[in-house]
Amino acid sequence: MVVAPEGEETRFYLSPPERRGRPARILVMGCCPKAATVVEDVQPRAQAALSNSPFYELRDLQVERRHDALLISGCVSSFYHKQLAQEVVRSVSADAKVINSIHVKPEENAE
Repeated sequence: MVVAPEGEETRFYLSPPERRGRPARILVMGCCPKAATVVEDVQPRAQAALSNSPFYELRDLQVERRHDALLISGCVSSFYHKQLAQEVVRSVSADAKVINSIHVKPEENAE
């Protein structure tokens, strides 16, 4: 878990899946809400982190508060984007449980 220093904001990017077999690289850049611990405070921050993502597919995902957890829902085109969305939400949610209900659209076979 990474928590931004007080007053600083952080954005996380995971390396693309083309790097399979090599360690993932995480780039840290400014611009995301800092970590929080209360689910009520975290939900808007998690939604904002996805809405402001440089990955367009993540911008249409929804984050809902479910008791003491955050539920991510919507559709993406790959498991990489599904995992990336989860990590973006986790980076701002600190101790809140994250439930990833994102649907991955089946790939269309080109014939």
